[in-house]
This record gives sequence, structure tokens and C-alpha cells, in this order.
Amino acid sequence: MTALFALAVAASAVTAGTAAAAPSGTDNAAVVAAPAAAPVDEQQAPGAAQSGPVDPNTEYTKAFDAIAMAWGNDSTLGRVVGSAIGAAVGCGLGAVTAGSLTIAVPVITPIMAFGGCVVGGGTAGFLGGTVGSIVTGAGPLADAVGQQYGSLHAKGLIAQPLPDAAAAR
Repeated sequence: MTALFALAVAASAVTAGTAAAAPSGTDNAAVVAAPAAAPVDEQQAPGAAQSGPVDPNTEYTKAFDAIAMAWGNDSTLGRVVGSAIGAAVGCGLGAVTAGSLTIAVPVITPIMAFGGCVVGGGTAGFLGGTVGSIVTGAGPLADAVGQQYGSLHAKGLIAQPLPDAAAAR
């Protein structure tokens, strides 16, 4: 059963890839029979110069988009988990703190405990989400910045190379 599922997923991926590459108004049967990519010797080498001029605005925009996506995608889980933990802990701390401050007036103690829960949960949830997103997003952000810096430098848009760690000693 698992092999059948894997075969179905592979077939749908191949079909979707060739159908997405098809120009509009073409016969899909001819497109499916066409090769998906050019042979390796016809493709441009990764370190080879580009055939046309480089538009700095486009390249910088691509670099900033890649960095923003790296941060956004990788910090989301930390933000969600940090917010949930912060809200749970903050609610408990706020309820105990506000409820114990009004213990002398038992009539308003439950109301203050609820208010303390809301304020504590909101505050600690915000702080927990901030810390969580920094913890989970900092590594991928640093990696993306390095990659984009290298890409822009390779295209001649940044003249200064990154300093060598061995030469800095």
C-alpha cells in the first residue's frame, strides 16, 4: 500500500511539473512527452557569468525578499510556541498576583484574578512570542544574509568580500 502511495505521489508530481511548464494553447500530450530539463552539458555552469546585464534593483530586491522569507518562515514556529507558553505562564502569574493583592476584599478577588490573568497572559505572551521568534529565526536569518551577500558579491554588486576568519587572527 505504501509503495502504491509513493508511486501515485511521484506520478502526480511529474504530471504537475510538466503541465505547469506547458505554454497556454499547446497540446498536453506533446508536453508530457517532452523532456523536463535540458541536458547538463547545455545548462549554464553555476560559476559562469550571466549572458545579460545585471539589474541591481532586481538583484537587491531578490536578496531582501530571500532574507525576509527566511526570517518569516523560520521564526513562525518559535513565535507560536513562545506566545502559547508565555500566555499560559503569564495568566497564572497575573491571576495569583492580582488575586493576592485583593485578598482583603473577597468580593473583588475573582474579578481581579481574571483581570490579572488577561494582563499577565497578554504581556508574557507578547514577550514569549518575541523571544521564541528570535530563538528560532536567528540562525536561518544569519544563513540567508550570508548567502545573499555572497550572491550579490559574485554578481559584482558588492565590492568588499567577507573577511576570512583565518586571516583575522
